[in-house]
Amino acid sequence: MSDLPICQIIPELLDKLKVNSTIILSAPPGTGKSSELPAVIYEKAGLTGKILILEPRRMAARALARRLAWRLNCPLGDVVGFSVRHEKLVSAKTQIEVLTEGVLTRRLLNDPFLEDVALVILDEFHERSAEADLALAALREAQQISPLKIIIMSATIDQKLAAYLPEAGQVNLNYEPFPLTITYLPQEAGTPLERQIYHGVKALINDERDDGGDILAFLPGQREIENTAVFLQKCELCRDMVIGTLYGNLPAARQDSILNAETLPKERRLILATNIAETSLTVPRVRAVIDSGLQKNAQYDPYSGLPRLSTGRASRAAATQRAGRA
Repeated sequence: MSDLPICQIIPELLDKLKVNSTIILSAPPGTGKSSELPAVIYEKAGLTGKILILEPRRMAARALARRLAWRLNCPLGDVVGFSVRHEKLVSAKTQIEVLTEGVLTRRLLNDPFLEDVALVILDEFHERSAEADLALAALREAQQISPLKIIIMSATIDQKLAAYLPEAGQVNLNYEPFPLTITYLPQEAGTPLERQIYHGVKALINDERDDGGDILAFLPGQREIENTAVFLQKCELCRDMVIGTLYGNLPAARQDSILNAETLPKERRLILATNIAETSLTVPRVRAVIDSGLQKNAQYDPYSGLPRLSTGRASRAAATQRAGRA
């Protein structure tokens, strides 16, 4: 077992897992709940079926599967595998499978009782998508027939969830991995987003506490990221930085290169990312976060009958998660 902070509550969680069919786990970002907990449960809980881990995003699912495979000292696709849209790496030996919401929904439609599964972990549940809520409802139905267990976990658990699941055992880790200093920069109305990020970078570089670590900046979407990258590449301030981008439509190899600690450039990095980097990922060497406070939200369009993306404010829970990436 590692020395990650989440290990402090492992004995309590394993005890509750024996008597509770559902557990709500709250732990701060960076404590190892995604990267360590499933491996420890696999090793010590004595489960007789597979462990499924639900992740909101494909990149997070792939990265988490690689981390768990490394933790259990096995090739990816052996004991640990993943299934996301258009990509799957599992085998007959796979006991821990990381998957995304659409994949789990299809799995539940084909096998409502998940007969070969002992535990489903719903990670980063604060994001509250319709598919994650549907999965929870279907899993609770399955619990009426099978001994399936559920762990719901996030750094920011809504208390309404505990009211909805009064029978659930609760495990909380009260721990602050690293002290964070949060500063709010004033912005004049109408200031372009790329200039706001520029002011954030300038404030960080001029701060006496700046240690030269990488900077992760959150923007709402791909277009804003690309515009900001072009703007900053022309600025003298960022001349000695490597500017990277991270969003859902990037090829998987380019996404993975941002997360690979073994191939980092010597220069300081400024990584412009959507909320794809908000949860379940540790971007190596990041010491500071710039948060635009914006994100893309799916909204129902009554004219087309389809969901559409619009830019809006990020929630307080999302801001907490983003700060935790530092």
